[in-house]
Amino acid sequence: MKAFAKALSMGALKRLTNLNLMYNQIGDEGMKACAEALCTGALDNLEHLDLHDNQIGPEGMKAFAEAISKGALNNLEHLYLHRNSIGVEGMRAFAGGLSKGVLNKLNHLDLSYNQIGHEGIKTFASALSQGALGDLM
Repeated sequence: MKAFAKALSMGALKRLTNLNLMYNQIGDEGMKACAEALCTGALDNLEHLDLHDNQIGPEGMKAFAEAISKGALNNLEHLYLHRNSIGVEGMRAFAGGLSKGVLNKLNHLDLSYNQIGHEGIKTFASALSQGALGDLM
């Protein structure tokens, strides 16, 4: 994943609108590398991102949340993160990133099967009630 992230940072796939990386065992380290590339504007045209079933845990989600909070993936409409291991801490980070008014074009989000639990959902609901992802409501 690090080689892929490096290629993204160098402008490969700049015009890409749909990226499906499901079932690739990206994990936290891979997601950190990918998030770093996203911060360079590597996938600014992306509308559809599928990262389901990739063993992404809280640390990977924290990196992803930081990238989106900096304006990465502005044009994203569909985000699939189901069947990872985001957990409560990852969900808190994601909700924190969303509360910065990002991903305004998002209209489909799948977070199922992530061990988010009551506390994670509570944090997510709080971000939503403060206007995060307003177009989904």
